[in-house]
Amino acid sequence: MLKLKSNYGFAGEKVVLIVMVVSMLMSVIMEYQRCHVIGQNVDEALQAATNTVGVQNMHNASKGIREGNSGAYRYDFFTDDWDENITASQIADEVKQSLGLSSKGGKLELRTNTGLEYSVSKIEIDYENARFAGNNNRTLTFITSAQLEIPITIIGDALPPIKLDRKVKTSYMNKY
Repeated sequence: MLKLKSNYGFAGEKVVLIVMVVSMLMSVIMEYQRCHVIGQNVDEALQAATNTVGVQNMHNASKGIREGNSGAYRYDFFTDDWDENITASQIADEVKQSLGLSSKGGKLELRTNTGLEYSVSKIEIDYENARFAGNNNRTLTFITSAQLEIPITIIGDALPPIKLDRKVKTSYMNKY
């Protein structure tokens, strides 16, 4: 009997296709892990910066929390107005220092030899003030939010960067 068609080399094409699909999936998984790790590091830096700035300014918040008033604001006698104890620029400066970021165009950026690694922008702080006197829960809570932008490195510049809104919550409680 005569063989009209040979299947020699047919398995090689399938192997190449399987290897390509597996390598593409692995690169997507690695990119996801990269974004996840960057997000965790930025969250930890935001929380640590809020804690640091809060502790540095605790003498301003302490009296308000102890008396049951607003611990997030202090009265400025010179301007006859209320000022925030902690500002977003103080948090941004602390995040910039802890992560080794540089300022460019209103954003905090981390650049490497290959280009932009990520950028942090729109840092905002919101307060949940301590309750009024008579309540046992005299905690001043800071809610810090920021926008994290991570460029996708899988296909070069073909895909737009990922923009993630990050939010962390930190509390300060006066012991005395």
